[in-house]
Amino acid sequence: MALPERQPPADGPHARRQDAPVWRSAAIAALALALALGSLAIIWFLATPLAIFFVAIVIAEALTPVVRRVERWMPRPVGVVAIFLLLGLILAGLFLLIIPPLVVQTQQAIKDLPQLLTKVGDLVNRLAPGEGTRLVHSLEANAPTYLHAAAAPPLSALAALAVFVQIMFLAAYWLIATPGLYRFALSLFPPRQQQYAREVFREMGEAMGGYVRGTVLDAAIVAAITYVFLLLMGVRYPLVLALLAFLGEFVPLIGPTVAEIPAAGLALLLSPIHAIIVVVFYTVLQQVDGNVILPLILRSQAKISPLLVTAAVFTGAWVAGIVGALVAIPLAATLKVIAVRVVAPAIRHWSGAAEPERG
Repeated sequence: MALPERQPPADGPHARRQDAPVWRSAAIAALALALALGSLAIIWFLATPLAIFFVAIVIAEALTPVVRRVERWMPRPVGVVAIFLLLGLILAGLFLLIIPPLVVQTQQAIKDLPQLLTKVGDLVNRLAPGEGTRLVHSLEANAPTYLHAAAAPPLSALAALAVFVQIMFLAAYWLIATPGLYRFALSLFPPRQQQYAREVFREMGEAMGGYVRGTVLDAAIVAAITYVFLLLMGVRYPLVLALLAFLGEFVPLIGPTVAEIPAAGLALLLSPIHAIIVVVFYTVLQQVDGNVILPLILRSQAKISPLLVTAAVFTGAWVAGIVGALVAIPLAATLKVIAVRVVAPAIRHWSGAAEPERG
């Protein structure tokens, strides 16, 4: 009589060997999830420093064509330092040009403040009798609070200046280190793919640099249009207001609106009709610039479609506010190059699809 085979206990070594792959897979999945969540948390926590570093790279790529020309005559580090010193002198000259009119405008605005409040009160009284007088009295009663809040902009300006200087230094360091980083990145690819990788890197740099050049050109156009319009309208300080419009173009969404407020206030000193015309002008200019001028310029400079520009700005602003809006367009330009030159060919190779015809 044959004895039945002895079954290993459920908790014996055989069961442990069978269960081990399950536990190992679960542990690997849990570790991968933890690393992914940890990476997202680190990126979220370091969003501002990463954005600053990315902006520095974008500015560096915008200056790359100039650096390439200069390094034909001198070593690259010396050329980079010379370029940034020249930029510093130009910015210092513009700063000295802007500060005196701003000081004069601030002093004059303080003197004209009672007149401006009176005009605001009269305008509101026309729409709602009595409400304008109460509004003026309320503003006068809370004047100390508003004056205390007015001390914040200079501090914010100093903080922004410190960040700007930091970005310039990072951009200079990036330009100096680019050849070494470039060679290291190419060494990660096999020899037969290095030429293709070189082209992809070049297109990514051109896309980011083109965004900066396009934004500067767009801001110059907006500032010129604003200056001519305000000059014809007889609004005070058209040059200063045009410079504010120029700077506002570098802050998506809220920059142009902030530049509109002092222009409308100074126009109100002329008449309510002037103020309404100025507000309508700024509103129309913002719409035309955001939907026509800027997308077309960026399409030629950074090869970005108007749809991608609009979607990138709104997505970046929704995800990370002003910082997200600042880096959204150059980041979208970079991702577009990766998608078109890397991801799409890989998918076609995997699926066996034919390459599209280039028109």
